[in-house]
Amino acid sequence: IAAGSRKLMICMEHNAKDGSAKVVKKLTFPATGLGCVKTVVTDLAVIDIVPEGMILRETARGWTAEEVQQQTEAKLIIKGRVPEMRLNA
Repeated sequence: IAAGSRKLMICMEHNAKDGSAKVVKKLTFPATGLGCVKTVVTDLAVIDIVPEGMILRETARGWTAEEVQQQTEAKLIIKGRVPEMRLNA
């Protein structure tokens, strides 16, 4: 699916069942389409992938940017106040 994509959004759980981080500094398995991943959406956050790193754009309701960072192996770029995700029904 990712082969011809220029922009790819990944949706996944933020942590594994054992509590370990899935948003990591470096992948330990082969993956395709890495250069085209622009956004990661998890149950805890929306993260944009930019040349400088990973920018935390939104947090899940009830989570602070600091709490999301604690659940994330990779260092997140946090610019000012990070808003909560807005879900429209």
